[in-house]
Amino acid sequence: MFNEAKQANDQLAHEINKRIEELKDIEVAAYEKTKKKKDPDIDRNSLKPRIPDDMIQKIVKAKISSSACLNKGFILDGYPRNVADAQAVFLNPIPDYVAGSDPDSATPGFTTNPKIVPQYVVMLEADDAYITTRSKEIPADKKNQN
Repeated sequence: MFNEAKQANDQLAHEINKRIEELKDIEVAAYEKTKKKKDPDIDRNSLKPRIPDDMIQKIVKAKISSSACLNKGFILDGYPRNVADAQAVFLNPIPDYVAGSDPDSATPGFTTNPKIVPQYVVMLEADDAYITTRSKEIPADKKNQN
């Protein structure tokens, strides 16, 4: 999803590329500060900075708002990772919201976009030891089918 968004010819792609360059500048500056004379120069093109959460949220929101996802649906595996991610992707802030004006709302100050809010959420939780044991019990021919 990230590479697709980065290569698109739109405002989001421009914003992503600009942010990546800024993050690379920060990494290069930090390296130059601690660099010793014998250390090699840093290759700016090989840097892969960590993409901030707000950018990932924008990318996911843009993707699930696309006509392909709106028509066929989508599955998010391992995302959102926390409440902040979910709120950023599925909720829209109400402009000029006055705190306390909607006390019955589950999400005060926000509206949901019914087109992208999931109909179903399946959440599987298990201990790592249990998952490891179960995965070892799966026959090899079944593992290759997935």
